[in-house]
Amino acid sequence: MEESALVEEVGHRLARAGLRWTAGRRAVVAIFESAQAPLSMQELQDRAREARVPLSSLYRIVSDLISAHLLVRLAFEQGFARFELVEELAK
Repeated sequence: MEESALVEEVGHRLARAGLRWTAGRRAVVAIFESAQAPLSMQELQDRAREARVPLSSLYRIVSDLISAHLLVRLAFEQGFARFELVEELAK
């Protein structure tokens, strides 16, 4: 998806969920947009640290993005999970 179209769609989905398009959410969406594969929480933490997203906010941001139908949680055995943009945004 083209960057301007992605930003617009993310903004609409966040607004429908009653959420704002904050700098932290922008950074996390950008991390997922540039990822070549689904990310584990540890991988996301490492990249978020580089983007200066506070760890204290990261879990809430991920939860909010899942609730707004922007991210999907892929569950694996033993409770391990990875996260990625929903399919229609990852194009």
